[in-house]
Amino acid sequence: MNPSIEVYDTEIVNVIKQLHKSRRDIWKITQDGKLDTHSRRQHMTSRRDQKMTRRKRGLQHMINTKDKVLNDCKPQEITWDEYMKDCEKIVVISELHSDEWSSEDENLANNEKNLEKRPERLDKSNSVIKIHEKKWKSTRENSK
Repeated sequence: MNPSIEVYDTEIVNVIKQLHKSRRDIWKITQDGKLDTHSRRQHMTSRRDQKMTRRKRGLQHMINTKDKVLNDCKPQEITWDEYMKDCEKIVVISELHSDEWSSEDENLANNEKNLEKRPERLDKSNSVIKIHEKKWKSTRENSK
């Protein structure tokens, strides 16, 4: 061990206990046959946390660069400080997402097939997803 690092017995014991507890929890979940759902839930939580972090960084970047989209989307009836507080609240709510809707509509699916706008992987499905264009969406996204 590096002599410049001081480690106390209690810290080592706590690390070992935590490692044992974590491994025991995983072992118990495996014994119950719930490891797959546990892993899926952990993955979803991790992705949600990453999404929230990206949103926060994106808003901070827009504020720092004084992005014109922030000005364009600001309602006239509220102050800039209120608007920023609302934006900060929005960034931490994971349930918020872009307007889109999905439906099981055979007619819409057939129309897309006839117009050859439907991806091949969706040929057997009647699911139709529509995403509405927003002025705050990236121009890179719109050009795809």
